[in-house]
Amino acid sequence: MYERLQTHPNALVSKKARQLMFGFQAVEMMKVTSQLPSKNTGY
Repeated sequence: MYERLQTHPNALVSKKARQLMFGFQAVEMMKVTSQLPSKNTGY
């Protein structure tokens, strides 16, 4: 879905779609299973 939105005529929509796709790709690359921080980090 976000791939199609990257070519949307509205610049804000296409920019946000690109940002979301970048975030999803980064999560895939790092093999993150959850976007929430772990509770056992000591912070």
